[in-house]
Amino acid sequence: MASFVNGSASAADTSTTSVISAQSAGVKTYLTDVIISNNSSNNTEVAIKDGSTTKATYPVPANGGVVHSFSSPIVGTAATAWQFASTVSAGSGNAVTVTLIGFTGS
Repeated sequence: MASFVNGSASAADTSTTSVISAQSAGVKTYLTDVIISNNSSNNTEVAIKDGSTTKATYPVPANGGVVHSFSSPIVGTAATAWQFASTVSAGSGNAVTVTLIGFTGS
């Protein structure tokens, strides 16, 4: 049975940051929406990752954001977390925030 799932996380650096935790063995997460905000003065590119595999990349302008709804969900690998990483550090007191929305299923 499918269940709604979402997560939000922020990072000020280029490290990989977890947004939606890995599900149980055999359970996949299907992403339907991505929301990204960047409150820094630096343009950046944000990679949305299924584990260590980049599934989508978004250019995100300084002091701006991106909203994307998929017409067909992006299917994640079973029992694998969804994460993100920015290519440019946001800097002290700033952050890139990523919200992922979707559902789980087999």
